[in-house]
Amino acid sequence: MEKLQKNDIQDVATYCGLVLLKEGMTVSPLKLQKMLYYIQAWMMVFFDRQLLFDDEPQAWVNGPVYPTVYERFKSISRYDMMSRNDFVPEGSITEGIDSLEKRLGLTESQFDVLHKLIAIYGSKNQDQLVFMTHCEDPWSIARGDLGPFENSDNPISFEDMYSFYKARYEANRRARG
Repeated sequence: MEKLQKNDIQDVATYCGLVLLKEGMTVSPLKLQKMLYYIQAWMMVFFDRQLLFDDEPQAWVNGPVYPTVYERFKSISRYDMMSRNDFVPEGSITEGIDSLEKRLGLTESQFDVLHKLIAIYGSKNQDQLVFMTHCEDPWSIARGDLGPFENSDNPISFEDMYSFYKARYEANRRARG
């Protein structure tokens, strides 16, 4: 199994946001949070439990949230659409992507997986992504007995994320024969 380089979550968030914009998809702070969650979960599945970044998501009311990314973008309403300026203050989207590709240090196959995840989850809006996370075990387990509108900083376990999405992957492979 190829080694997955661990990265700063801010670099991954910026890269994800810029790729979404380059591909003509929308991105909001709320959508970006869910994208990071799904990217981390599936990278663990495809790269033998290795983490793309160390930050642990928390089970907030609207789904998984990474507090450091929340802090960075909290001045933007969670539903407002973001632009290049929200990710990189100068230069083009392409220049930002190129610079980050060097810094992220992923292999071609790792970038391929990352881009497929961005395409799949980026095609959904933030409300669809929130609904999806609410229907899945990792967020629900972390929320426990909390009411739907109770605040929480409960961590979502990497093990729960890996186990849930690995089981989904295996079930899909069996279904395809």
